[in-house]
Amino acid sequence: MNARSAALAGLLALAPATAHAGASDWHETTGGKLRLVTERAAGADGTLRGALEIRLDDGWKTYWQEPGESGVAPQISLHEGAPADGVALLFPAPQRFDDGTSQWAGYAGDVTLPVVVTGLGDDAAALGVDIFLGVCETICVPVQATLTVTPGEDIGPIDEAGIAAAFANLPGEPQDGFEVVRASHEKDAIAIEVALPDGIDAAELFLAGQDGLMLASPEFAPGEDGGTFTARIIAPAKGGAILADYTLVAGDEAVAGTLALP
Repeated sequence: MNARSAALAGLLALAPATAHAGASDWHETTGGKLRLVTERAAGADGTLRGALEIRLDDGWKTYWQEPGESGVAPQISLHEGAPADGVALLFPAPQRFDDGTSQWAGYAGDVTLPVVVTGLGDDAAALGVDIFLGVCETICVPVQATLTVTPGEDIGPIDEAGIAAAFANLPGEPQDGFEVVRASHEKDAIAIEVALPDGIDAAELFLAGQDGLMLASPEFAPGEDGGTFTARIIAPAKGGAILADYTLVAGDEAVAGTLALP
Protein backbone atom coordinates (compact mmCIF):
# COMPACT_ATOMS: atom_id res chain seq x y z
CA MET A 1 0.00 0.00 0.00
CA ASN A 2 1.17 3.54 -0.65
CA ALA A 3 0.53 4.39 2.99
CA ARG A 4 3.44 2.19 4.03
CA SER A 5 5.84 5.12 3.77
CA ALA A 6 3.82 6.95 6.40
CA ALA A 7 3.69 3.82 8.51
CA LEU A 8 7.43 3.34 8.64
CA ALA A 9 7.64 6.62 10.49
CA GLY A 10 4.83 5.51 12.79
CA LEU A 11 4.52 3.12 15.66
CA LEU A 12 6.94 0.18 15.85
CA ALA A 13 5.65 -2.27 18.43
CA LEU A 14 8.50 -4.14 20.09
CA ALA A 15 8.08 -6.20 23.25
CA PRO A 16 9.01 -9.80 24.11
CA ALA A 17 6.17 -12.03 25.30
CA THR A 18 6.87 -14.29 28.24
CA ALA A 19 6.55 -18.07 28.03
CA HIS A 20 3.28 -19.63 29.07
CA ALA A 21 3.35 -23.41 28.58
CA GLY A 22 2.92 -24.28 24.88
CA ALA A 23 1.50 -20.85 24.06
CA SER A 24 3.05 -17.41 24.24
CA ASP A 25 1.33 -14.48 25.86
CA TRP A 26 -0.64 -12.26 23.49
CA HIS A 27 1.45 -9.46 22.02
CA GLU A 28 -0.78 -6.36 21.87
CA THR A 29 -0.27 -3.87 19.04
CA THR A 30 -2.12 -1.10 17.27
CA GLY A 31 -4.85 -2.79 15.25
CA GLY A 32 -4.81 -6.16 16.97
CA LYS A 33 -2.73 -8.79 18.74
CA LEU A 34 -0.78 -11.97 18.00
CA ARG A 35 0.60 -15.02 19.75
CA LEU A 36 2.34 -18.33 19.03
CA VAL A 37 1.08 -21.79 19.99
CA THR A 38 2.85 -25.10 19.39
CA GLU A 39 1.91 -28.74 19.59
CA ARG A 40 2.95 -30.64 22.67
CA ALA A 41 5.56 -32.87 21.05
CA ALA A 42 7.92 -32.69 18.10
CA GLY A 43 8.25 -35.56 15.67
CA ALA A 44 11.12 -38.02 15.78
CA ASP A 45 12.99 -35.83 13.29
CA GLY A 46 12.70 -32.76 15.51
CA THR A 47 9.90 -31.12 13.50
CA LEU A 48 7.36 -29.24 15.60
CA ARG A 49 4.11 -27.78 14.26
CA GLY A 50 2.61 -24.58 15.56
CA ALA A 51 0.50 -21.59 14.58
CA LEU A 52 0.89 -17.82 14.59
CA GLU A 53 -2.52 -16.47 15.59
CA ILE A 54 -3.21 -12.94 14.35
CA ARG A 55 -6.34 -11.25 15.67
CA LEU A 56 -7.10 -7.97 13.92
CA ASP A 57 -9.55 -5.23 14.86
CA ASP A 58 -12.40 -4.35 12.50
CA GLY A 59 -11.10 -2.72 9.34
CA TRP A 60 -7.50 -3.89 9.80
CA LYS A 61 -5.62 -6.21 7.44
CA THR A 62 -2.27 -7.93 7.11
CA TYR A 63 -0.26 -9.21 4.16
CA TRP A 64 0.31 -12.49 2.31
CA GLN A 65 3.82 -13.78 1.53
CA GLU A 66 3.96 -11.46 -1.52
CA PRO A 67 2.68 -8.10 -0.26
CA GLY A 68 2.90 -6.10 -3.48
CA GLU A 69 5.16 -3.19 -4.32
CA SER A 70 4.83 -1.40 -0.97
CA GLY A 71 3.62 -3.96 1.57
CA VAL A 72 5.25 -5.81 4.46
CA ALA A 73 5.46 -9.59 4.12
CA PRO A 74 5.17 -11.58 7.38
CA GLN A 75 8.58 -12.84 8.49
CA ILE A 76 9.65 -15.30 11.18
CA SER A 77 13.09 -16.30 12.48
CA LEU A 78 14.53 -18.09 15.49
CA HIS A 79 15.37 -15.88 18.45
CA GLU A 80 18.97 -16.03 19.62
CA GLY A 81 19.63 -19.21 21.59
CA ALA A 82 16.52 -21.05 20.39
CA PRO A 83 17.03 -24.85 20.59
CA ALA A 84 16.18 -25.48 16.92
CA ASP A 85 17.70 -25.30 13.43
CA GLY A 86 15.01 -23.37 11.58
CA VAL A 87 11.46 -22.03 11.49
CA ALA A 88 9.10 -21.18 8.63
CA LEU A 89 5.66 -19.68 8.06
CA LEU A 90 3.10 -21.26 5.74
CA PHE A 91 0.24 -19.33 4.14
CA PRO A 92 -3.45 -20.08 3.59
CA ALA A 93 -5.10 -18.69 0.47
CA PRO A 94 -5.31 -14.88 0.70
CA GLN A 95 -7.79 -12.44 -0.80
CA ARG A 96 -7.21 -9.53 -3.17
CA PHE A 97 -7.45 -5.94 -1.89
CA ASP A 98 -7.62 -2.74 -3.91
CA ASP A 99 -6.86 0.48 -2.05
CA GLY A 100 -7.56 2.68 -5.06
CA THR A 101 -3.94 3.05 -6.11
CA SER A 102 -2.65 -0.53 -5.93
CA GLN A 103 -3.75 -4.13 -5.54
CA TRP A 104 -2.23 -6.50 -3.02
CA ALA A 105 -2.86 -9.86 -1.35
CA GLY A 106 -3.55 -10.40 2.32
CA TYR A 107 -6.04 -11.18 5.06
CA ALA A 108 -8.75 -9.21 6.85
CA GLY A 109 -9.87 -9.84 10.42
CA ASP A 110 -8.44 -12.95 12.06
CA VAL A 111 -5.94 -15.25 10.36
CA THR A 112 -3.81 -18.13 11.60
CA LEU A 113 -0.52 -18.88 9.82
CA PRO A 114 0.90 -22.40 10.28
CA VAL A 115 4.43 -22.54 11.69
CA VAL A 116 6.97 -25.34 11.20
CA VAL A 117 9.99 -25.57 13.51
CA THR A 118 12.76 -27.90 12.33
CA GLY A 119 15.65 -29.51 14.16
CA LEU A 120 14.21 -28.99 17.65
CA GLY A 121 16.87 -30.27 19.99
CA ASP A 122 15.22 -29.93 23.40
CA ASP A 123 11.44 -29.86 23.57
CA ALA A 124 11.52 -28.86 27.24
CA ALA A 125 13.54 -25.67 26.68
CA ALA A 126 12.10 -22.24 25.95
CA LEU A 127 11.69 -21.60 22.22
CA GLY A 128 11.67 -17.99 21.07
CA VAL A 129 10.80 -16.71 17.60
CA ASP A 130 11.08 -13.18 16.21
CA ILE A 131 8.11 -11.92 14.19
CA PHE A 132 7.94 -8.98 11.81
CA LEU A 133 4.79 -8.08 9.89
CA GLY A 134 2.61 -5.16 8.89
CA VAL A 135 -0.98 -4.46 9.92
CA CYS A 136 -2.92 -1.86 7.99
CA GLU A 137 -6.04 0.25 8.23
CA THR A 138 -5.61 3.66 6.54
CA ILE A 139 -1.89 3.43 7.31
CA CYS A 140 0.39 0.45 7.75
CA VAL A 141 1.89 -0.22 11.17
CA PRO A 142 5.03 -2.40 11.31
CA VAL A 143 4.92 -4.87 14.18
CA GLN A 144 7.96 -6.58 15.70
CA ALA A 145 7.69 -9.07 18.54
CA THR A 146 9.54 -11.92 20.19
CA LEU A 147 7.15 -14.73 21.13
CA THR A 148 8.29 -17.47 23.48
CA VAL A 149 6.77 -20.87 24.20
CA THR A 150 7.83 -23.99 26.06
CA PRO A 151 7.19 -27.00 23.80
CA GLY A 152 6.14 -30.13 25.64
CA GLU A 153 3.60 -28.36 27.82
CA ASP A 154 -0.10 -29.14 27.42
CA ILE A 155 -1.87 -26.32 25.57
CA GLY A 156 -5.30 -27.94 25.78
CA PRO A 157 -7.68 -29.35 23.17
CA ILE A 158 -8.89 -26.00 21.83
CA ASP A 159 -5.40 -24.81 20.87
CA GLU A 160 -4.47 -28.26 19.56
CA ALA A 161 -7.56 -28.17 17.32
CA GLY A 162 -6.62 -24.66 16.19
CA ILE A 163 -3.18 -25.81 15.03
CA ALA A 164 -4.68 -28.79 13.19
CA ALA A 165 -7.25 -26.51 11.53
CA ALA A 166 -4.54 -24.07 10.41
CA PHE A 167 -2.68 -26.82 8.57
CA ALA A 168 -5.90 -28.26 7.15
CA ASN A 169 -6.73 -24.79 5.78
CA LEU A 170 -3.60 -24.65 3.61
CA PRO A 171 -4.02 -24.94 -0.18
CA GLY A 172 -3.90 -28.50 -1.45
CA GLU A 173 -1.75 -30.09 -4.13
CA PRO A 174 -2.70 -29.39 -7.77
CA GLN A 175 -4.95 -32.07 -9.21
CA ASP A 176 -6.41 -33.07 -12.57
CA GLY A 177 -9.00 -30.46 -13.49
CA PHE A 178 -7.75 -27.93 -10.93
CA GLU A 179 -4.20 -26.92 -11.72
CA VAL A 180 -1.83 -24.79 -13.74
CA VAL A 181 -1.74 -26.51 -17.11
CA ARG A 182 1.10 -24.54 -18.71
CA ALA A 183 2.91 -21.24 -18.51
CA SER A 184 4.81 -19.19 -21.05
CA HIS A 185 6.92 -16.06 -21.05
CA GLU A 186 6.77 -13.36 -23.71
CA LYS A 187 8.48 -9.97 -23.45
CA ASP A 188 7.44 -8.34 -20.17
CA ALA A 189 4.63 -10.71 -19.11
CA ILE A 190 3.88 -14.33 -18.35
CA ALA A 191 0.75 -16.21 -19.41
CA ILE A 192 -0.55 -18.96 -17.13
CA GLU A 193 -3.21 -21.36 -18.41
CA VAL A 194 -5.29 -23.02 -15.68
CA ALA A 195 -7.89 -25.78 -15.47
CA LEU A 196 -10.80 -25.18 -13.11
CA PRO A 197 -13.36 -27.51 -11.51
CA ASP A 198 -16.68 -28.06 -13.29
CA GLY A 199 -19.10 -25.20 -12.79
CA ILE A 200 -16.38 -22.68 -11.93
CA ASP A 201 -15.79 -19.92 -14.47
CA ALA A 202 -13.90 -17.40 -12.30
CA ALA A 203 -10.74 -17.72 -10.24
CA GLU A 204 -7.95 -15.82 -8.51
CA LEU A 205 -4.24 -16.47 -8.94
CA PHE A 206 -1.71 -15.18 -6.41
CA LEU A 207 1.96 -15.13 -7.37
CA ALA A 208 5.05 -14.76 -5.19
CA GLY A 209 8.19 -14.39 -7.27
CA GLN A 210 11.56 -15.66 -6.13
CA ASP A 211 15.09 -14.24 -6.61
CA GLY A 212 13.81 -10.68 -6.86
CA LEU A 213 11.05 -11.41 -9.41
CA MET A 214 8.03 -9.15 -8.88
CA LEU A 215 4.77 -9.64 -10.79
CA ALA A 216 1.67 -7.48 -11.08
CA SER A 217 -1.73 -8.86 -10.05
CA PRO A 218 -2.72 -11.32 -12.81
CA GLU A 219 -5.64 -10.54 -15.12
CA PHE A 220 -7.99 -13.43 -15.93
CA ALA A 221 -9.55 -14.32 -19.27
CA PRO A 222 -12.00 -17.26 -19.03
CA GLY A 223 -11.77 -20.08 -21.53
CA GLU A 224 -12.96 -23.62 -22.08
CA ASP A 225 -12.50 -25.70 -18.87
CA GLY A 226 -10.59 -22.85 -17.22
CA GLY A 227 -8.87 -19.78 -18.55
CA THR A 228 -5.62 -17.84 -18.78
CA PHE A 229 -4.02 -15.41 -16.35
CA THR A 230 -1.62 -12.77 -17.64
CA ALA A 231 0.81 -11.15 -15.20
CA ARG A 232 3.04 -8.23 -16.09
CA ILE A 233 6.66 -8.43 -14.90
CA ILE A 234 7.38 -5.44 -12.67
CA ALA A 235 10.94 -6.46 -11.80
CA PRO A 236 12.85 -9.37 -13.37
CA ALA A 237 14.58 -12.05 -11.34
CA LYS A 238 18.24 -11.40 -10.59
CA GLY A 239 19.27 -14.60 -12.32
CA GLY A 240 16.93 -14.14 -15.27
CA ALA A 241 14.88 -17.33 -14.84
CA ILE A 242 11.23 -17.10 -13.79
CA LEU A 243 10.46 -18.95 -10.57
CA ALA A 244 7.32 -18.17 -8.59
CA ASP A 245 5.15 -19.79 -5.95
CA TYR A 246 1.45 -19.67 -6.78
CA THR A 247 -1.89 -20.15 -5.08
CA LEU A 248 -4.88 -20.78 -7.37
CA VAL A 249 -8.28 -20.11 -5.79
CA ALA A 250 -11.62 -21.22 -7.24
CA GLY A 251 -14.73 -20.94 -5.12
CA ASP A 252 -13.94 -22.28 -1.66
CA GLU A 253 -11.01 -24.40 -2.83
CA ALA A 254 -7.35 -23.60 -3.38
CA VAL A 255 -4.25 -25.38 -4.67
CA ALA A 256 -0.64 -24.24 -4.59
CA GLY A 257 2.59 -25.02 -6.39
CA THR A 258 5.60 -23.48 -8.13
CA LEU A 259 6.01 -22.10 -11.65
CA ALA A 260 9.41 -22.49 -13.30
CA LEU A 261 10.30 -20.97 -16.66
CA PRO A 262 13.78 -20.49 -18.19
